[in-house]
Amino acid sequence: MANDLNNDGLIDVLSSSGNKISLYPNSKTTSTYNFSSTHTVKVSPNPFNEHITIDIEGATSQTTFSLFDVNGRNLQTTILNSSNQSLSTIELVSGLYFYQVKDESGQLIASGKLMKP
Repeated sequence: MANDLNNDGLIDVLSSSGNKISLYPNSKTTSTYNFSSTHTVKVSPNPFNEHITIDIEGATSQTTFSLFDVNGRNLQTTILNSSNQSLSTIELVSGLYFYQVKDESGQLIASGKLMKP
């Protein structure tokens, strides 16, 4: 569940597994990361439904986007062919996901979390 649970204007994420409940306060709806001076990464929308769009300034032909579930399992790694690319997420179930963007040398240039309601 993703809602503003504490009325601070930011999305909070509440998840449960078995008899455990976890709260992730202040999950941002769209994030921009500047890990280096040559890359700016924006992943949106967040929360997402059928697709996500990755915008990267300074992307190269070997920039990769990887999506992970909450257990750290790599669900998808895609080589980004352009600085603005849309990826299908239709097959993903509702939940919290994590992503990493790496440059051609394998250096992490961005990471974050995404929610599918």
